[in-house]
Amino acid sequence: CEMVLSRAHANYSGQLALRANRIAHDVGVFSSRWLVLMGLMLPLQVATMAFGQNIRVPWKHSDEPLRFDSDAPWLGIMGAILLTFAACLALAWSRSYLSLGI
Repeated sequence: CEMVLSRAHANYSGQLALRANRIAHDVGVFSSRWLVLMGLMLPLQVATMAFGQNIRVPWKHSDEPLRFDSDAPWLGIMGAILLTFAACLALAWSRSYLSLGI
């Protein structure tokens, strides 16, 4: 009876060790994915932070203080930022830094 209990305890301890190892692996994968995403988001945050500062606005008329020809400058800047983010995200996805985990 003691041998059976000893073997059952060894099996249970082994299962616990395997579960702990699997959880540690999953946490590492999750952390690395978030690290990649935050690495992509930080430069975008710095780029968009310039909109809230008192900097020279591109395509601004010098004779009239707040007049723009159209929304094209704003859309161009935001489009470039989003296009850069999409390209970096696609690159990270293609190099398997990000995946669905399936």
